[in-house]
Amino acid sequence: MRSAIARFTGSVRWRSTFAAVVVTAVALGGAALVLLLSLRATATTTVLQQVHQRASEVAAQLTKEGPAELAGVLDVAPDASGVTQVIGPDGTVVAHSVSAGFTPMSSLRPPPGQQAELRDTVLSGENDAASVAAIGVRVSGQDYVVLAAQTLGSVRDTIEVVSIVLGVGFPLLLLVVGVTVYRLVGRALAPVEAIRAEVSAVQQADLSHRVPEPRGQDEIARLARTMNAMLERLQRAQRSQRQFVADASHELRSPLATLRTHLDLASVTGGRLDDVASGAMSSELTRLSGLVDDMLLLARADERGLSFSLREVDLDDVLDAERVRLGQTTDLQVPASIAPVKVMGDRAQLTRMVRNLTDNAARYAKSSVRLVLRVDGAKAILEVSDDGPGIPEQERERVFHRFVRLDDARSSGSGGLGLAIVTEIAAAYGGSVRVGEGPDGTGALLVVELPAVIIAETAES
Repeated sequence: MRSAIARFTGSVRWRSTFAAVVVTAVALGGAALVLLLSLRATATTTVLQQVHQRASEVAAQLTKEGPAELAGVLDVAPDASGVTQVIGPDGTVVAHSVSAGFTPMSSLRPPPGQQAELRDTVLSGENDAASVAAIGVRVSGQDYVVLAAQTLGSVRDTIEVVSIVLGVGFPLLLLVVGVTVYRLVGRALAPVEAIRAEVSAVQQADLSHRVPEPRGQDEIARLARTMNAMLERLQRAQRSQRQFVADASHELRSPLATLRTHLDLASVTGGRLDDVASGAMSSELTRLSGLVDDMLLLARADERGLSFSLREVDLDDVLDAERVRLGQTTDLQVPASIAPVKVMGDRAQLTRMVRNLTDNAARYAKSSVRLVLRVDGAKAILEVSDDGPGIPEQERERVFHRFVRLDDARSSGSGGLGLAIVTEIAAAYGGSVRVGEGPDGTGALLVVELPAVIIAETAES
């Protein structure tokens, strides 16, 4: 019993059916009540009009023929539910229809030329309610009253018949509504059940399943498309995560193998390392440390986004410091056009973004790296270009992916995470990164757009 109740209350199909039946019952109940009341009022009004008409006919006959001609039994059309009387000046019945008798059936006594009526009154010797109409008539200087009455038994019978019809049809109609709604809701929810079953079958190891998409543009079709889009994103994220792990393992294997080789060599030579081996190990440790730092930063970005404190940062100072660093640590020429611009961000992260850009350019440049910081509307535009081999147009989106290596012309000992980190930092501040060609049509151009806070005059360096 409890399981049946739980199923009833827990099923959308049953709840929808129950709600539809209840709403239909309330609506039909209200409509039936209004119908019966309207029918009763209309039937009662019709009866009252009939007794008024009968009273008017007798009053006209009384005026035309006089009371002497009407003495005794009135010559009116027989009606089992209607009676007529003429009340004389002394209050006695001077004429009546066959079934009326000589006892006045009402105390209504309107003056000559006026009418009066009673609704739902009870006549003497009758059990049913009746409607009574009275008309005052003056004949030969004396006042008479014509009374006409008709019982409301026909009204009662009509109401009873209609009530029986409603009483029988009401449950049948509710049954039809319930069955119809139950089937329609079941048919409407069938795609949802198919979606649920398919999603429940999706396993973490295999996200290739897709839910069936119904035709049309209704809510269920949009739900199916949204579910498939979500599964597609999850599959891409899983594929990216697996690729990230595989690439990270590959990148870490090389420096670890180098370190192991030198350590094995040191064990053979009595634990001593020459200057070449020490330098190689130091270089590999530096590379390994940087690679681990980059992977941790990207892992944090994937998990909850980059965390930073927003402060005003002089982006021009950051770029100028990198210009000086490149000039001191490389043989490259570093021309620059730098506009003083402040942006909201974390100085350490912005420095890392700029350094990754300049290191990438210096790695492939032949003779020079050009730095530009300019203003375009409310944006700070940072451009870093080199005169190296450039990046093919078909590869310009891939370079921002993690561990991406292009051909030998654009490859080095980098771990392949620098530009991916640039993309993450720029996106964290509401910016973007794109790739183009160098100013003279050769080399690579990387452009970063960030929201600017304060803009000043351009300074050439």
